[in-house]
Amino acid sequence: MQIFEVNRNIRSKNIFLYFVGGYKNSDAWINGHYLGKRPNGFIPFQYEITPFLNKNGKNIVVVKADHTQFADSRWYTGSGIYRNVYLIATDPVHVDLWGIRFTTPEVSEQSVRANVTVSVINQSTSPTAVVVKSQLLDSKGKSVANAHQMVTINANGRSNVELSFKINNPSLWS
Repeated sequence: MQIFEVNRNIRSKNIFLYFVGGYKNSDAWINGHYLGKRPNGFIPFQYEITPFLNKNGKNIVVVKADHTQFADSRWYTGSGIYRNVYLIATDPVHVDLWGIRFTTPEVSEQSVRANVTVSVINQSTSPTAVVVKSQLLDSKGKSVANAHQMVTINANGRSNVELSFKINNPSLWS
């Protein structure tokens, strides 16, 4: 059980609980509202808690992990929350959790084509125009490529924005 109050600076944000690790069969509640069950113990997971928060007082988070019926792990024999838990506050329009994908479909000593897909969520009640920007830096922090795209995301919608880079004379690794 954890009790907390919402900081005044984030009361207008969308708020999530992000669990890096909880073993195993965890159930979670906030202020008596059931958030869900996570059967796997090794994959991070997240719950949105915005609609269930008391933004002007105390909030109670309860997590139960049940590992009693399982002898399923050769290297981790414990149970419970074994990694950090974060309170994440976002604007209504934000990059989705795990919402960035980077690929390099063409690589040569002369050039590289790289693609970035950014999943953007709009949790507001109206369409919103945003500019999605991506910048590729070298090992010294110098910009080697930039891309951007303006998109309008529908109310309570999502958009996958595709950006592409071309890098000439790339520094390749082995």
